[in-house]
Amino acid sequence: MPLLLEGIRRHDELKQASVVAADDVVLKPTATKPSADAEESDPAIIREVWLKASSGTCIAEWEPQIGADAYRVRRLVARWIEEGALQPV
Repeated sequence: MPLLLEGIRRHDELKQASVVAADDVVLKPTATKPSADAEESDPAIIREVWLKASSGTCIAEWEPQIGADAYRVRRLVARWIEEGALQPV
């Protein structure tokens, strides 16, 4: 049962993050430094997502190249958009 509830929670959060960080959004970095995410423990994934997100291509193009699931990727990108570290072009 806990695994099912975790899956439902992640699905809901992925839908919310996908509204902020939609497939066709192209982002650019700002002067604001991105904050760390307490739930993301892999610095390589964080770095890779940051580099791809700030590359000037839409999320749908680079997200499949990341070695992590969409939930982890979109949550990071949505967080950085909301805090102002990334902004849509």
